[in-house]
Amino acid sequence: MARRGENIYLRKDGRYEGRYPKGRKENGEIIYHSVYGKTLAECKQKLTQAKVLHFHHDTNCKIYCTGKISEFINYWLHDIAVYRVKPSTFSNYVHYSNKWIIPLLGDEKLSKLTKEKTQQFINHLIKQDLSPGSVKSIYRTLCSMMKVAKNFSYIQSNPCEIVILPEQSKKEITLLSLTEQKKLEMAANACQEPIGLIVLMALYTGLRIGELCALNWSDVDFTQKKLFVSRTRQRIQCPCATTKHSKTRIITGIAKSDSSVRIIPLPLFLLKLLKNHQLQHSASEYLLTRNAKPLEPRIVQYQFKRLLEKAQITPINFHTLRHIFATRLLEENVDIKTISELLGHSSAKTTLDLYSHSRYENKQRAMEKLGAKHLNS
Repeated sequence: MARRGENIYLRKDGRYEGRYPKGRKENGEIIYHSVYGKTLAECKQKLTQAKVLHFHHDTNCKIYCTGKISEFINYWLHDIAVYRVKPSTFSNYVHYSNKWIIPLLGDEKLSKLTKEKTQQFINHLIKQDLSPGSVKSIYRTLCSMMKVAKNFSYIQSNPCEIVILPEQSKKEITLLSLTEQKKLEMAANACQEPIGLIVLMALYTGLRIGELCALNWSDVDFTQKKLFVSRTRQRIQCPCATTKHSKTRIITGIAKSDSSVRIIPLPLFLLKLLKNHQLQHSASEYLLTRNAKPLEPRIVQYQFKRLLEKAQITPINFHTLRHIFATRLLEENVDIKTISELLGHSSAKTTLDLYSHSRYENKQRAMEKLGAKHLNS
């Protein structure tokens, strides 16, 4: 007979058997683990030790959870992630979940997802010719939800912790030469549309396209000659869109990160341009507008493309202007810490890794200096 509350039995062979629940089968049936002792005291001691090892080392893991990954994703997205991340990040989570994670892993039991199966999932993504960056974004989404599942004790360990990801090669960004930059600046100065001012601000402040679109006149301090950056404007997919083609909406939110909230000193020529621009658009609270409405990144990209065509300059992405800003500062021997803060980076290492592009002219001069030291020169 079992001792009350202890689940210890005296067996026919004279030994004592103690049992405790270790988990559940997929059909819900409880799985018990047994310990044995010649005496009641020995059995109680072994049972206590076994319970401690199981419940403490496994952190009371709810391995009895038999739900599917798709069910947990729905819970994670709409009960946790939506309240913890920015709308743009949440939109990406929904997109990656619906496009890749649920179709490929959704029917898998949450407690059955292993590191081997996660690696197979990553390998499948690679075979779909997705870029390494896209694969890593999908992986980070899966890893974030599995981290929550582990913290909530739905799984014993995060199956995403030891996974081999594709290496992301560093792409050389094509910058404008000084001659091309001057051509672009001349075209921007002659342009009557807001895109002209936007291009010049990007070249001489290094702001991201979303940060430029989110600027208000209250962000400009004409007396102190500085610009306050604290918001970003972007177009994101609507997570709840039910149509075949995802709908989008424009949002204005907080800056990309804490380090992105910053103060930019403004050069005198930009202050003059901004004052003239304010006289023409004083009725609007937004700094960069079209028909009294704030501009959005997609429109800016389109207008920038037209400006490049008009100036007969090789097509580049708008973000390249930010690279040019950083590179020009490096060429003027401005210290990395200052450049990093102007760009809103979290560390100087990020600045060195991303924006230390050297112009071809600099490479050419360096090689000529080296060649001049040759004996036959």
